[in-house]
Amino acid sequence: VLVSHIEIEKDDLYVGECELMPALDCDKVISEFHPIDTRLKEIFERYPEVSALYQKTCFDDPTWVINRWIELLPVGGEQKQMFLKQENYNSAFDYLSELIE
Repeated sequence: VLVSHIEIEKDDLYVGECELMPALDCDKVISEFHPIDTRLKEIFERYPEVSALYQKTCFDDPTWVINRWIELLPVGGEQKQMFLKQENYNSAFDYLSELIE
């Protein structure tokens, strides 16, 4: 979502308008995702509290895999927002490939 017109109420609650953004695409096929998908599966197996956050896993969907990595990466919000502002997930894929391999 794109959040705009943020205001702070008397009780310090932040309120803003939200606009649904179109989903980003990934033009990579799942066969190109090894070991990115495998490492994510390992995290889900090793940390059941992470796995419990999702009713359904989609390790065969490149877009889902990249979104989960963006959520889990220990990088600042600015870096994550940079990935999400792109036209597609190619730069996130390249970053993850270098990081994980």
